[in-house]
This record gives sequence, C-alpha cells and structure tokens, in this order.
Amino acid sequence: MSLEVRIRKQVSKDFILDAELTCEKGILSLFGTHGSGKTLTLLCIAGAKTPDEGQILLDGRVLFDSMKKTDLPVEKRKIGCLFSEAALFPEMTLEENIRTALKAGDVQKRSASYRPVLLQETSKYLEQYQLNGLGGYYPEELSPLQRHRAAIARMFAAEPSFVLLDDPFRDLEGREKAQMLREIRNDLEKRGIPAIFASGDMDEVYAMSSRVSILKDGKTQAPQPRESFFEKPTTVAAAMLGGCENVTKIRLVDPRHALSDEWGTMFSFRSEDGEGLLELPAKATAVGIRASDFLTKIPEEPALETKEDQPAEGAEENSTNSTAGAEKNPTNPAAGTEEQLAAGAKEKAAGGSADHPAETPEERAAAKDRTATWYTFSMYHKRVEEDMHDWIVYFLPGRKCNREMVWKIPRRNMTRAQVEETELLYISGERILILE
Repeated sequence: MSLEVRIRKQVSKDFILDAELTCEKGILSLFGTHGSGKTLTLLCIAGAKTPDEGQILLDGRVLFDSMKKTDLPVEKRKIGCLFSEAALFPEMTLEENIRTALKAGDVQKRSASYRPVLLQETSKYLEQYQLNGLGGYYPEELSPLQRHRAAIARMFAAEPSFVLLDDPFRDLEGREKAQMLREIRNDLEKRGIPAIFASGDMDEVYAMSSRVSILKDGKTQAPQPRESFFEKPTTVAAAMLGGCENVTKIRLVDPRHALSDEWGTMFSFRSEDGEGLLELPAKATAVGIRASDFLTKIPEEPALETKEDQPAEGAEENSTNSTAGAEKNPTNPAAGTEEQLAAGAKEKAAGGSADHPAETPEERAAAKDRTATWYTFSMYHKRVEEDMHDWIVYFLPGRKCNREMVWKIPRRNMTRAQVEETELLYISGERILILE
C-alpha cells in the first residue's frame, strides 16, 4: 500500500502549504512545530479539507486530483484517522460506535448472516482493546484512556487501508501515553497498515517512526530513515527539532573551507577515505554541534605519538580553530602520523596482522575519532545550571563572540567544581553536522 501526496493550499497571504510525501510501509513521521501545517496536511489527505492544487493517490487510486476535478469524500477514501480528541459519536454507546464502523467496512459483504457476525465482531473489538463490559456506556462516561482505546477500536473496525495519526494522545501523560503509542504502533505493524504520524515531540517521533520528514512553515523536506535523521540530520530545521543546541551560520570560503563569524572558527573536514579534505555541499549554510558531544580531552593513542606531535606555536587565544597544531592534541592529523594510522587501519580492515590485530566496531569508531580533525573551544563568561541529570553550561567561545554555546555533561561524571574549572572543550570533526 502506497500513499503519494503532492498538494498546495494557500491558507493566508503569509502561509502556503506545500506538501510532498510518499509512504509505502511503516510509519512516516511528520515532524514540526505548532503552526507548521501538520494537521492541515492530514486533513487534506483525509478529505476534510480541499487542496487548491495537486494530487493524492492511495495505491494508485485517485483520492484527489485538481486537474481531473476528482475529490473523493471522506467515507470513500478508506483512510482511518486518530486526532487529538477521540472521534466518537457522543449520542451512541460504545457498541453502537463500533457497529457503525463495521458497517462502513466489509463485514456485511463477507457474510450472509450479517447480524450475528456484526455482534461477534463488535465483541471481538471490545475484548481486544480491554473494553469488556463497557459496550453500553456513552463516550462521556469513559475515562480518557478508555475513550482513546474505543477510538482505536472504531478506526480499525472500519478496515482502513491507511492511517493518519495527529498527536492522538495529547491529553494523556507519562506511562499511559507511552503505552498507547506502543499499542497503536504494534497494531499497525501486525495489520500491515502504513501510517503518517504528526507530532512536535522528538521522543514520540523517535519511538514511532521508521522514517521522518520535517514540515517547516508549510513546506515538507525529504524524508530520512529514523536513525540517520537523529544521528546525522542534513538541514537546520531537522537538527534543531532533533535537539541540536549549537547551530551557527557559515559561509564557504572555498569548496573545502567554511567560516563561522559568530564562533570565529574556520571549518574543514576529512573526507570519508581519510585522504584529503571533504568538498563541502554547495547548499551548506550552517554547522551544528550537540551540547553532549563536547569532550574535556582528546582521546589518546600513545603508541602512535611522535616528536612531530608537539603543539605548534602561534595558537590563537580564542582557540576556536582546528586543533591541527593546537595545544593538547597528541594525535594531530597533520603532524606526520597519518601514514602510520592509515597503514594500521588498512591491515586491521583486512583482518588484522601480528602487529595490528582485527578491530571491533567500537575500536574502529574510536580510531576514526582519533584521526579526525579536532576543534578547540575556549569558555568565557560561563554560566552553570543544573537539571535533574545534567550540568548545563552556557559560554562564549571567544572574547569577541556574542553568540552563546551550550555544553551538557551528566552530573554523575563531574562535580560542579570540576565543571567550573574546565577552560577548554574539544569536538571531533566527525561529530559536527554540516547543514543546509
């Protein structure tokens, strides 16, 4: 089952919805802030709102086509919807709500003895969603959790081909909310029904998604697999929604170097093969650093130290440039040990040798960090705050900088005194996000 969406709708002179989505299997999350157009997008797909132009296809079936003047009504689209408020008919009992949905599905087509099957199917849904004994109750007589279970039962009873979830459990909290998200995700997987999940909550998106698409100011961005979206976002919006606290604009000085005026830092990155510098994307406009990715020292590999690894003179006071030759960098990639590292890496990748035994994935990741370009940030005008688990440190990366950066460190790892004594932070080029 595949849903293809390409629509535009002008809501006001300042807001135009321009959505392009494809969902073939699993759950695609539509991730955006309040007012970004998430609910409007789902309403257009469901048929409750009409786009100005575009096309919506469900498994090749035309639901909407502005050119062909096709616009199927809600009841003919075979799309199930769960919105923030449970959509139950208030004047009907729970049993009647489910029976109404079953009549909209294919129950009456499957059996000549229609009424007994209808009663049997209704009982099945009540039992499956832990609503036994509540069939005669009206929606207002149910708890919020029971109403949500009833809404899910009613939705699946109609046998949808696709499901839309618009922050469906907003009024639940904590364990109940996590439980319902888990249950709806498992139900969709078991039934093999693809879905779109709209939310502005990073944790919920991570828990629910197989792919993620950003919706910002009414415009969708190309979806990414969940893991790469959170680990290596490619746009400023994705990075900030994903919790990246430090984002700064850059300007390309040449194809391999970019300057941040706010941080006073020139950035360049090793190519993936470790030979030479990466050519930066022409659309790169910013870099991002997660607050938890800073280190207070650079990983060392003493066996590879050489005399050439000594700090170079003339390091900037600001210390916010690459640590090629900067203080406390024993594994400077420009210091003459690169050939040794590369040779060792090739032998280990080939299965190891007597001198270089085969590496584990963790060792390979650590070695990649050690051979990366490292950046050093000084800490001026520090402010140390604390939350339940972490120290959160705000600082300026240079005397002339006016844009604060954030460092986050678990409280179990350092005392407040140790945090306040810290003067330099380090970040591997491998951990810096290049953003469009």
